[in-house]
Amino acid sequence: MAEQYPNYEELMAKLSPVVRAKIPASLNDVIKLKRRDYKLRLTTDEEILDLSKSISPHAPTDVIDNWNLITLQRPRGNLVFLLGEVRRKNGCPRITSDVVSIDRNGGFLTTMSGSLYQLGSPKNAPPTELELFLVCRTFHSWGLGDELGVPLYVIHYH
Repeated sequence: MAEQYPNYEELMAKLSPVVRAKIPASLNDVIKLKRRDYKLRLTTDEEILDLSKSISPHAPTDVIDNWNLITLQRPRGNLVFLLGEVRRKNGCPRITSDVVSIDRNGGFLTTMSGSLYQLGSPKNAPPTELELFLVCRTFHSWGLGDELGVPLYVIHYH
């Protein structure tokens, strides 16, 4: 879990109460504007089937544990992202670029950026506070944050 990430408590303690109060309580709360056209949620089984493809394994970029697939529902078509914890970085959270294909039987996934990820154990729980914070920061870095009203964080570490 993200709580097991060695610097999790330290990182969260560095965030001011004002910043922590802005962290959405759920994926559904990440998008504040254009909510009629855009939604963020856990990916459905049907969407996973649409991405299913046999993947020939080679050296993966990383192994992702405690993962969820999340979907950005939008008018131009849905995007699916992998959100989880990087095994080689002691559980550091990561969100990938949009998923191109997934091989659930083989345990691999490819993304639009060309990365291959090996899937460790799935999360089977909603994203943590740290993961929601990461999603917000990432959406802003991708240029989606302002358009969708995603909370923006300016961090000043004490």
